[in-house]
Amino acid sequence: MKKAGTNSNMNYLLTSTNLSLTNSPFLFKTHTLIINLRFLPLQEA
Repeated sequence: MKKAGTNSNMNYLLTSTNLSLTNSPFLFKTHTLIINLRFLPLQEA
């Protein structure tokens, strides 16, 4: 999470979509974690 840019915006959009789709705090946290791990290499690059 060193860079705050398009990847952060993408994370926000995807997590918001997941939240509205699941409406479950546990699933939401899991999806957020998976998304963050998926985008981490892009943010480090």
